[in-house]
Parts: sequence; structure tokens; C-alpha cells
Amino acid sequence: MALSRLKTLLRLLATGALGFAVLLAVADKIGLGSGRFGYLQVVGLRTALVTGLLLLFSLWRTDRRPPERNPSMALGLTAGGFLAWAFWLRPLLLQQTLIGLSDRQTIVLWGANGLVLAATGLLLAWSFLEGRAAWKTAAGRRAWQLGQLRLLFQLFLGVILLETALSAVVPPWPARALRPIPIKTDAIPYLIGVGYNRWGTRGPDWTIQKPPGTARVLFVGDSFLEGILCRAPLPVTVEQRLLQADPAAHWECVNLGIAATSPKHYLRRIEQVGLRLHPDQVAIFIYAGNDLIRIQPAESRLFLIKELPLPSLLGRLLPRSTWALIHLFRLSEFERDRPFPSKETARLQAIQALPEAGGIPQLAEHMHRHYFSDLPQETISDSLREIGPVIWARLGNPSEEKEPLRASPIRSILGGALAESSDGPTGPEMDQVLATADTLAQIDAFLRSKGIPVHFFLIPAAANVDPECALFYERLPNPGNRRAVHARFNANRRALGAELRRRGIPVLDLAGRLNGIPGTYWPLDGHWTEKGQQIAAEAVAEALAGPRFSEEDGVRPPE
Repeated sequence: MALSRLKTLLRLLATGALGFAVLLAVADKIGLGSGRFGYLQVVGLRTALVTGLLLLFSLWRTDRRPPERNPSMALGLTAGGFLAWAFWLRPLLLQQTLIGLSDRQTIVLWGANGLVLAATGLLLAWSFLEGRAAWKTAAGRRAWQLGQLRLLFQLFLGVILLETALSAVVPPWPARALRPIPIKTDAIPYLIGVGYNRWGTRGPDWTIQKPPGTARVLFVGDSFLEGILCRAPLPVTVEQRLLQADPAAHWECVNLGIAATSPKHYLRRIEQVGLRLHPDQVAIFIYAGNDLIRIQPAESRLFLIKELPLPSLLGRLLPRSTWALIHLFRLSEFERDRPFPSKETARLQAIQALPEAGGIPQLAEHMHRHYFSDLPQETISDSLREIGPVIWARLGNPSEEKEPLRASPIRSILGGALAESSDGPTGPEMDQVLATADTLAQIDAFLRSKGIPVHFFLIPAAANVDPECALFYERLPNPGNRRAVHARFNANRRALGAELRRRGIPVLDLAGRLNGIPGTYWPLDGHWTEKGQQIAAEAVAEALAGPRFSEEDGVRPPE
């Protein structure tokens, strides 16, 4: 009787999970998924779908196999559910709660946690009841023990087969260890010049084995090294300058720059990929805007799954399965908090082609549907009309020294315009500065122990060095908000540089070369223009070829 009721509860839970998934799918179709809610919506939908289908499958299997084999299946599902909650959903809940959740976000995230916990508890009870019944006889005990062995063998065999099958769809090493999602160049129609290689980084196809007689330099960083609004990424530009300065030399600048990553990724990227490329030097780039490491309560714990190359239990054992799950559930830092609407690039291109009067209403509708669904569309339209002339004057094609219309800068500008006016703190965020300095010190010590020279470069934020960008931001609504943010970026950069030097790690602050020169950054996008990248490339090339700066500038003297 108890077992029958338990199975009824499991069926109800499976039906509820699938219903929850349908509701989230409908919410997405009618435009209720926006921003961080859109990301959590994907997490909730796929969690509910997988939970419901697994429960229904397990219940269906119980009617087609001997009863004494059911406890092992239920126990295996119980273990899987507990691991998924403990190493993924619970840390995710802790991290998101720190930022603050809206009502819908709370429902989705707590709903996903509740579903997995309820399923785990019921499966554990099922395993206990079925196991107790089987344990009453000697034959039942033997069957139960054989069931556990059979379960372990089936799991081992299934994992091996899955990992082997995923070789056909998951990028090979080192691409899967560098980029957690496949690169889609058709989503970057404004990309000009150098494209992406088979490793998923921007640049030519390099070889794992270093060519004889070549001085190979690894460039490790984030989107500033990708430089999608420049004709070539920074490493390619630096290599050209090095070869121009000394045509007889054989330089090779390898680009390991991946957008939406930070120094914690850089360390693992160097350990797992960089060392195998046999570099002669390594150049690390840290952007003052968003590269500082934010301390999270679950960061120090071992994760069940984390985007590669960050360490996790599954990542060490099953790298292909890890890559596939990260992409399927949108767990990478690049995809997190981003809704990625279907055909967004084509939609924004069409809006950009319209005059300002016709483009603003359509842009307002797009931003309301996918990014600010909690706000009335008219409120968004009013804000866009206010800033429209400033934005539309910047739009065009990078080859014409104009910017393409992209959702992320507009989202940031709208967020600042719609926020309450506040000057906010302007000092450095020392907890993040120190955490970042600790990781960079680890990188420095690790590479030095291998006999590989390392150079650190600090990239300033646009408003801190480019007077045109500073003027552009002053023309936007609530300039005090942005002024405080940019002052904090500036303070963070200076504090990080001072902390690294205090630890005996020289660093070159590129603000010294870029300061006061207009037109070095794209105001909307916040990354370098061709002009800004050329200036940075000159400074980097000089540092790599041989120190030509004073110790005050921060270049490490030759050893």
C-alpha cells in the first residue's frame, strides 16, 4: 500500500515537473523571459523537463523488470538527484540570491531546487521500501546485491559510450578547453578581417607543436583580445609590429583570448592548454571594468560541473560530457544572464537600417520583449527617444569607423538611464582587487617555476582615458551613475597595479599610452577602435621585444 501511494506521488511529481516546463516554455514564447530571468528560465525549464522524463521512464521500467532490481535503479537516480542539487542548483541559488531576485526569478529557481529535492526524497523512499521487501529472503538479498553491481556496470558502460559518442559533436581539444560554447560567425555579420580558427579563437590556425626557431608568445585575456570590431585581434597586430621591427626574427603570437572570462579562467587555461603549446613568453591582459574576481560563497567548494577549463568533478572525468552539458544548460559565464533571442542580430541590423524616428519604436519593442519585460514599453520608448540622437549618430559599420547596433551596450545604457540617480561609491573594491591579485600572483609563480617570462598588462576603461567617450557618457541620462562607475573602474585598476607591484610583480598600465587620446575606444561598445588597438599593440610589442620602459612604468627588467 505504501509503495503504491509512493508511486502515485512520483507520477504526480513527474506530471507537475513537465507542466512546469511547459509553463516556462510558454512564458518564453510570449516574451516573459528577460535578462537574468531568461537565463534562470532556461535552467528551470530543462531541469523540470529532465526530472519529469526521468521519473516517468523509471516508473515505466518498474513494470517491465523483476521487483528486486528496482531498488538499485531508484538508488542510482537518488544519488544523481542529490549530486545535481548539491553541486549545481544549490550553489546557483546561493550566487543568484546575493545579487537579488525578482518574484519570477525566485519562483523559477526555488521551483527547480524544490523539484530536484522532492524527486530525490521520493526516490530514496522508493529505494528503501523496495529494498526492505527484497531483503526479507536470501534470494532477495542476493538479487539486491547483484542489482547494485549491475547498476555500477551499466553506469560505467553508459558513461564510456556517451563520452565516445560525443566525440562526433563536441569540439576536440584544445577548442573544448578554451571556449565553452561553439562560435557562430554568422551571428557576427559585422566581423571584418581575421576570422576564427579551429580552436575557437580569433587568429590563424596554429599548431600544438611550436615551429623550430620560433619565439612563441601566448596572449591570455578576454574580449579585448578577440577584438571583433577591429580588422585583426591584438595578438595578430602585435605580431605584425614585431616582424616589422625585425624582419629576420620569427615571432608567433598565439591568441588565447576568450570573451566573458576572468583571471580565474586564465590560470586554468594556461595550466591545461598554454603549457602544451611550449611558449617562450606569456602576456596576461586584465580589463579594469569586469575582470576582477567576485567572491562567491560556493566558489571554494568543488563543483559537480563547471565550464572548462575551470575544475569540477565531471570536468576531470568526462570532459566531452561536461562541455555538452554546459552548453545544453547554458551554464557558462558567457551565456549566463543573457537571453540570446533567436535571429537577434538580423533583427537589430534591420532596425539599424531605419531612420531614428522609425528605429526607436522597434528597438524599444525588442528591448522590452527580451530584456526589460518588467517595465512598460512606453517607459523604454521614452528613454530611447531621449538618448536616441546620441546613439543613432554612432551607428554604422566598423569598416566606416561606425558601430553596429548590438543589444548588450543598449541594455547597459538603458539600465543606467532607468536607474535612480545616485553618485555611488567611487573607491576601489579591495576584496575583489585582492582576490584578483592573489590569482595573478599564482599565475606569475606558476610560469616562473617553469622558466617562462610573464608580462601583465592593465587595460583601462574607455571613459578613464578617451575624452570622446567621457563626453559621450556625460550626454546620457543619469551621468552621475556612470561617473561613479567609471571612477570605481579607475580606482580598481590603480589599486590592482599598486598591489601587484607591492608583491614584486611589475605590470604595465596601458592607460599611460592611451590617456587623453580621442577615438581610441568605441563609446557604445567600450572596446578598442583600430586606433586604440594600434597604440596598445605598440606598447605590448616593445615590452615583448625588450624592456624599453622605466621600472616606474612597470615592465619587468630582463633576467
